[in-house]
Amino acid sequence: MSTRFLDASDRHFHDAELLLAQARGANADHLFGLSAECSLKAVMLALGMAVSPDGAPQDKGHRVHMPELWAAFQSFAEGGLASRYLEPLDKSNPFADWSIDQRYWARDAITASAIPSHRAAANQCRVSLEKLIFDGVTT
Repeated sequence: MSTRFLDASDRHFHDAELLLAQARGANADHLFGLSAECSLKAVMLALGMAVSPDGAPQDKGHRVHMPELWAAFQSFAEGGLASRYLEPLDKSNPFADWSIDQRYWARDAITASAIPSHRAAANQCRVSLEKLIFDGVTT
């Protein structure tokens, strides 16, 4: 099976929106984090991130989840033309309070107050990806 970060980003974001509209914030929040992760990895891939034959990042520092990926992306994209894709993103890490492990948590452990910032950050990551597509770097 091949990794498709671009498709996964879109799928996770739209599913998160549907869940949020149904007052299922815990799973929506989780999917906003995954969407952001996939968006950033899609940008990194288009900008030359090395991947294995199945599409997974080869660099151990790129095979991470939020919040670590936020910093890894900042380092990867700094300098040159790649810095254009940092512009939509907050400098501080809005996923500092998000964890891939929340998929195992009780739903009341995910605070509703965190969801809007995660949703906004996922949108920022999508804007970065849209810039890349607009520039013709990826489709």
